[in-house]
Amino acid sequence: MSILEDINANSCNYWLLLTIFFMISYVTQFYFRYFTRESPLPGPIPIPIFSNILQMRSDPAIYANKMQKKYGDMWEIYMGSERHVYLGRVDLIEKMMSSSSKTNFFQKGSKNEGLVELGL
Repeated sequence: MSILEDINANSCNYWLLLTIFFMISYVTQFYFRYFTRESPLPGPIPIPIFSNILQMRSDPAIYANKMQKKYGDMWEIYMGSERHVYLGRVDLIEKMMSSSSKTNFFQKGSKNEGLVELGL
């Protein structure tokens, strides 16, 4: 019986150490990618796995207003592993949606039916 108990105890320790190793590796990789990303914008630092979802808490509109006051008219947050850029002024949105090649924005969205209906 003693040998089986030792094997079970060693197996649990092995899996615990393996889990801790992968968690530390994931967190290290997450923050390395975050701090070396292209075109960084101001915004709250995300928490691994949860990103900025826990910071939002209740109403997204109230959260967006707080972030605009704190970080300015253009900021970013992470939802899961996706980066979301928020624009706080209409002229920034118009610049981003324009088809001009002179804009400073890295990536442009394509026009869609909803924006055409709204006249944007």
